[in-house]
Amino acid sequence: MTHGRLLVILALAIVYAAGVSNGFYHYDEHFQILEFVGFKLGITPEPSLMWEYRDQIRPWMQPAIYYALLQPFRLAGLEDPFAVAMLFRLASGTLFFASLWLLLRGLPHLFESGEAQQAAAKVLTLSWFIPVLAVRTSSESMSAAWMTLSLGCVLAAFEHPTGWRGRLWFAAGGLAQGLAFQARYQIAFSILGLLAWLFFVRRVRWLDFLLLAGVSLASLGLGVLIDAWGYGEFVVAPVRYVDENLIQGRAAGQFGSSPFWEYAVFAATNFGAPFTLAMALALIVMWIRRPRHVLTWLTLPFVLGHCLVGHKEWRFMFPMAVFAGLALVLAVTPAEGRTPAFLARLWQLRNARGFRIVVAANLVALVLAPIMLVRTQLLIQQHLYEHLPDSAKVLVVGITPYSGNLLEMHFYRRRDVEMSAVAYEKLGDKIAEGRPVFVVFDKSVKPDEAMQRWGGELYYDSLPTWAPRFNYFNWTSRTTIWKVVRFP
Repeated sequence: MTHGRLLVILALAIVYAAGVSNGFYHYDEHFQILEFVGFKLGITPEPSLMWEYRDQIRPWMQPAIYYALLQPFRLAGLEDPFAVAMLFRLASGTLFFASLWLLLRGLPHLFESGEAQQAAAKVLTLSWFIPVLAVRTSSESMSAAWMTLSLGCVLAAFEHPTGWRGRLWFAAGGLAQGLAFQARYQIAFSILGLLAWLFFVRRVRWLDFLLLAGVSLASLGLGVLIDAWGYGEFVVAPVRYVDENLIQGRAAGQFGSSPFWEYAVFAATNFGAPFTLAMALALIVMWIRRPRHVLTWLTLPFVLGHCLVGHKEWRFMFPMAVFAGLALVLAVTPAEGRTPAFLARLWQLRNARGFRIVVAANLVALVLAPIMLVRTQLLIQQHLYEHLPDSAKVLVVGITPYSGNLLEMHFYRRRDVEMSAVAYEKLGDKIAEGRPVFVVFDKSVKPDEAMQRWGGELYYDSLPTWAPRFNYFNWTSRTTIWKVVRFP
């Protein structure tokens, strides 16, 4: 299959993932990015921002990109926050697509044989995790896109060993490195690894190396300016971040620390465990068999650095997903003309009939992964945003659908809607005040009794009517469910 057709499939998969996955993998994706944008839009009040805002340790580069992208659409009348979030997911997916397109062009510099290059191209464009990662508005996904683009620019520069074109590609690679750092500071492990490989292994010319490193460092100044726009004063956020989370150990103290081998546990126990475990093992084999390969120098410092840091989460490995996918091919293909017999047999399995099971599982995961990121609390927020009458009065009994990670979500809220919490015992008094009242119940409260007692009608149920028929292993008891009842 040609690269063109593979890219078309990838583009369609990214659009599908952007449209389906309305949720987020972790609350940080919402509160660190969308609520920061909401703050600049006048939607999110400053006291509702995460503690990183008060401590001034969060980079503003990604929210600033989204904010700038949004302005012409706002002038055209776009106000729906769900459409805005969709726009951000498509923008992130477009950036990721561009980075993979450029990396595809550079595959001859990463793989010796045409067969290996074709296999790598399929991994980059058909793997189930690529589209769902590409459209995330998280710092992990954004840094992955910029770092992949940086590597693609460096490989493109090798096509022009002399002249201004090569230098232009090196400069672009440096800019992409800087933007990757401004998206997520921890990507510095990979940036230093790439620079070290260029200097010690590839031995690029001094001018090219200094151009790449110089533009990357210069972008830090751009980051300081954007952070000043975000915080309203000049700060050096990366230094504050190192002090808070590495020197003082706030992240490990507040969110817990794990042993250095915890990422191996994550790789074996997450949703995509068969694939992620294979990718983790492939990285180790690649490091051993190809110590001078650029992907070894990119990934090994990143993984080791994160293993040494106390606080660990599986999502912290997401910036390495693209490179770990390529490691699947590098681990089993000939290195310097030699391949151990066991690895050679694994490489030949791609042509076996049994490999179709792997392909089928990958396609199923490609469809299901975006759906699994759908959040019921965003579905009810969207219903309330789109269907509540103007200046509606909303009461919440129990857990509000706008809560998350000990913070309140504002990005998707209607500003003309009056919303307040009320105890069930006081609900009758509030309904008696007149004016149609919309009451949001969580599953800990039985709305049927309230409807019968005060004459209400069901307005919305986050659990579809057909779902209880498939309540295998009683999964509904572990799912947050909301119902909205309208009282006349």
